[in-house]
Amino acid sequence: MKIIDIRPIIIRMPFAKAGLPAFAPAPSLIIIVEVTTDEGITGIGQSFTTLSSNSAATLAKCIETMIKPKVVGKDPLAISGLWNELFYAFYSVGRSGITIAAMSGLEIALWDIKGKALNTPVYQLLGGCAHDKISAFASLSQFNTPAEAAKAAEFAAKQGFTALKLHLGDVETLAAVRKAVGDKFDVMVDLTANCRWDPATAVRKGLEFAQYNPYWYEQAVFPHDDYDGLAFVKTKLNIPLATGEDEYTAVGFRPLIEKRAVDYLQPSIVKIGGILQEKKVFTMAEVANLKVAPNCWSTGPALAATLQVCFSEPAAFIIETPVDLPEAPILTKPFAAMENGYWQLPQSPGLGIEFDEKALAKYIIK
Repeated sequence: MKIIDIRPIIIRMPFAKAGLPAFAPAPSLIIIVEVTTDEGITGIGQSFTTLSSNSAATLAKCIETMIKPKVVGKDPLAISGLWNELFYAFYSVGRSGITIAAMSGLEIALWDIKGKALNTPVYQLLGGCAHDKISAFASLSQFNTPAEAAKAAEFAAKQGFTALKLHLGDVETLAAVRKAVGDKFDVMVDLTANCRWDPATAVRKGLEFAQYNPYWYEQAVFPHDDYDGLAFVKTKLNIPLATGEDEYTAVGFRPLIEKRAVDYLQPSIVKIGGILQEKKVFTMAEVANLKVAPNCWSTGPALAATLQVCFSEPAAFIIETPVDLPEAPILTKPFAAMENGYWQLPQSPGLGIEFDEKALAKYIIK
């Protein structure tokens, strides 16, 4: 089997309100990576991009001009060797950022191909099944008011979730949500979207959050690679800290581990380099006696790949699950079922999902 084509597809996906209180988030930019083989098997992956169309176009160009010439004609099942070949080829210009994000999409698609070729779910190729089900937590959008956030939290609880994540920078929203769902509900606080706090501010805000018992305090310090600053915050607060979605390759997690700067490591499969790099973070965390809670903001191949990794990892305990749904169905083969706040074991070959090409065409940006 050989790779005959790799194609980046930029999607601008509007979201439905999905039962949330008169609220739908802004459309999201997603880059799908489609890899075709000479045996008719097509794999789908996903690469990270920001909400900037320029960023998405640059990443797509990276796939077309840097990645594609080096992978066409290669064996798609030789995943580790091909990834390493690309990493060393671009080491001086791309050992983080757009290049690794592009490689993430490719690598995920290659695992999809391998699973389909062997007629087995990807997790079986990663060590086999380690769980029958894994807890999900609802990852909510940003809201205009604390009242809106509280209503969304109540909606998530009615769906069977027992934990949720808020993207916020104010204690009023956390207070409203805590009041709405009660003390037994786990509530994560994520500052990624709208906060640029130095360590002193992060400590001051963290002390305000602490009275509402957040499950973890995520991305507390900016820039996110201020590992010493994050370690300082950890010494001042009695709240678990989490970070890692902006790290590229497993090597990026070494300073977080060495400095004991956080309690939860959060690799993003569409940034870190793909499935095997995320698996390495689980191994590093196990050696250091830390926990891994992968970051996942998308319901596309990113979530499908994250599920496959987590079901193969005994230490996996929770999966971030976006609750914002596309405005129209775009999958002919949907995700494994989620019941009463738990993801069930995927059964289909590969990643276990397939796009409806006709439905997806409406959202493609050329």
